[in-house]
Amino acid sequence: SGLSMIGSSMIVSQVLRSAKNRENMQQRLICAMSIVDLMVSTVWFCTNLFVPAFFKTNMGFPWASGNQASCNAQGFLVQAS
Repeated sequence: SGLSMIGSSMIVSQVLRSAKNRENMQQRLICAMSIVDLMVSTVWFCTNLFVPAFFKTNMGFPWASGNQASCNAQGFLVQAS
């Protein structure tokens, strides 16, 4: 997911920098798809941070630092993306 975030960021920056690319419909569609991919990759990259801290010791999630509300918010973001 980290590589996807880097690749999508590069595509978005290349399309938005060039006026010629911004005028091309195919480039704008690729840019829009890359923006969505960047959002999805970011949500998936941060999944362990939103897991309730209870799971850190009991279930083996070493980066778990969230609570029930953050877990619900993450579930919403994953489904929305």
